[in-house]
Amino acid sequence: MARRVRSFAPKGPAPVEKVELSDRHIVLRLVLAAVFLVAGASALAYSVSQFFTGSSGWREIGTLSADGITCSTDFTFMYDLGRDGSVSKEKRELTSIYSGACKTAYELFNASESFDSVNNVYAINHAVNTDIPVDPALYEAFSEIKASGDRSVFLGPAYEIYNGIFTASTDDDALAFDPVTNPDLKELFVEISGYARDPESVDIKLLGGYKIRLEVSKEYSDFMASQELGNYIDFYHLKNAFIADYLAKTVTDAGFTHGVISSKDGFSRSLGSDNLSFTVYKNLGGTVYPAAVMNYKSQRSVVYLRGYMLSADDSFGYRYLSGSMRTPYLSTSDGLPHTSSKDLVGYSDTKTCAEVLLDLLPIYTAQTFPEAEAKSLSGSGTFVIYSTDENLKYTDPSLDLSDILSSPEVKFSATYSG
Repeated sequence: MARRVRSFAPKGPAPVEKVELSDRHIVLRLVLAAVFLVAGASALAYSVSQFFTGSSGWREIGTLSADGITCSTDFTFMYDLGRDGSVSKEKRELTSIYSGACKTAYELFNASESFDSVNNVYAINHAVNTDIPVDPALYEAFSEIKASGDRSVFLGPAYEIYNGIFTASTDDDALAFDPVTNPDLKELFVEISGYARDPESVDIKLLGGYKIRLEVSKEYSDFMASQELGNYIDFYHLKNAFIADYLAKTVTDAGFTHGVISSKDGFSRSLGSDNLSFTVYKNLGGTVYPAAVMNYKSQRSVVYLRGYMLSADDSFGYRYLSGSMRTPYLSTSDGLPHTSSKDLVGYSDTKTCAEVLLDLLPIYTAQTFPEAEAKSLSGSGTFVIYSTDENLKYTDPSLDLSDILSSPEVKFSATYSG
């Protein structure tokens, strides 16, 4: 039996931003468009011959209807079938493993529903100051957060309200959930962020043996009750990074290493050492361009953060009629949405998607882009690609960039900036 917390979100589809795409490389764009339909912002590009021919080769792995609601709608799993034996047997095994993992991940990181089989984020929020056992995957997620020092997960009450903006059908609806333009909400979000930053007010204690305790002060508990809020913690925009890592680990632990798992909101995990590529998109003056292609052959974790919509069908963020954007990235500094640049790509061959994201968040949610901090991440194995104009800057001396866009309309360049 599932239980739900009240929702602040109005019904109705979110409006989307209309953007133009460059006309260069129309064939490449058709391939990328096919990938975008299933992989969203991750923009992983595969060759036409592999993607569209035969039963073997790169195929999408789905989930089983018997598993019910899963996180699979946020993800795409592409796998190079036939490399290690029977295609049908391989696909059948992969589908079963992946589907089960998607169901488990959906339940574990869910902040709005409880499930009898698992102590998930919802259960933790409703067991304040109580020691409870959790799944190893959830315990590991909290361990990574603790190690990073990031406290975004404690902005749960702000996310609980702010999420309504992404399903608003009009600007008037959106204003009710917008802390930037709504003075009362701004004051509330600033207060919430103060609690979120304070470990004495709210914190997760790792007790060993896969047991945790959500510690909440009486003052904060009384504040939450006065605001009729229930989510002390929520992975929110961090969630799919941790889920991508969980899905990748589950599949590779089962011996499958010739694929890529990617989410619609910009997280990608390659499972092995296949030849892959990632299209780096840039938004200049409201037009989205495929600026360059990053080629690699490794178990790479890629994180793509952005403050714009990629197409008219993109459900990411909310765009006002004035052109102003609201993204999911709330800053722990004041509880408000900030993006220090239009986009930021980070990647690592030694870290998980969640670890890369936790490296990037203080940089991306800053009010101005801290270039020195971005460059310094290379010392710990996280590399970035960033820009403010047509010049792409990158911090990885071994980065393989190709197809750098050059046309009469716009000309991109790439510069090592280590």
